[in-house]
Amino acid sequence: MSWPSYFGAGSRSTGEGALFARSLEVLARPELHLRVRSVVPGEPDARLDLYLSQDAACLGYFDEQGFCVGAPVSRSMLVGALARRLRCASLPPGVETEAAATAGQVRLLSLVWSRAGRAAAEPVSEREAVEVLTRASMPERDAADALRALREAGAVIQDKGELRLPLALGRALAALWSGHRVELEMRRLARIRVAIAPGHRPAIASRCLRAREMNSDAGSDSGRVAEPISAASRW
Repeated sequence: MSWPSYFGAGSRSTGEGALFARSLEVLARPELHLRVRSVVPGEPDARLDLYLSQDAACLGYFDEQGFCVGAPVSRSMLVGALARRLRCASLPPGVETEAAATAGQVRLLSLVWSRAGRAAAEPVSEREAVEVLTRASMPERDAADALRALREAGAVIQDKGELRLPLALGRALAALWSGHRVELEMRRLARIRVAIAPGHRPAIASRCLRAREMNSDAGSDSGRVAEPISAASRW
C-alpha cells in the first residue's frame, strides 16, 4: 500500500463532504508540516506530506492530476499509524531491539565491516580489522587503541581473536547499511491572522473568486478546485 492511500487520499466514505471541509481547514491554517520520506534501494522514493493544526492532521500534496487531500485524523491516530507503518514485523517477541552507539563508533564499525566484506552478523578477525584501519591511513598503534575503545564501550565483543557485533547493534547497523531508511522532517509554520472590516473580503478571497469566475467564463471545470487550491497554497 502506498503512503498516500495509507492516509486516506482518494478514499470515499459517508459524510465525505464534512471530512473534506475539515481537511481544508487544516490546510488553510497549518501549524506544523511533517514530511515523511521512505527510501528503498531500486525503487522510487515515497514521500508523504502531512499538515497539522490543533488536534487534527491531514495529507496534502500535488500530483499530475491536481491537489490531493486526505481524510483528517487526530494527532494520536497519526502517531499510531506511523508507528504501525514503521514497525519491523520480522523480529520475534522478546528480541532485544534497542542499541546505542556514538556517530564515531558507527563510522568506525561501518569502515571495518564494509572494507572487510562482512555482513553485520559475521565476525571480523582482530588482525584484519587492524589492517583495514591502517589501510585507511590510521597508524597501527592508533588502530589497536580504537578497537580496544570499541570493546570497552561494548560496541564489539572479542572472542578468540575475532570481533563480533552485539545482537541489537548488529541488527541496527544491518538496517543502516541496507540503504533502507525513513526520514522524518518537521517544520513549524507561522500562523497568519487577518483582520477583516465588515463588508470587505480579504484579498485572497477576491483572487479565488475572480479565478473561479474566469474559469467559469471559459467553460472550464477547474473552477471548482481553484478556491481550495489557492487557499491552501496561500496559507
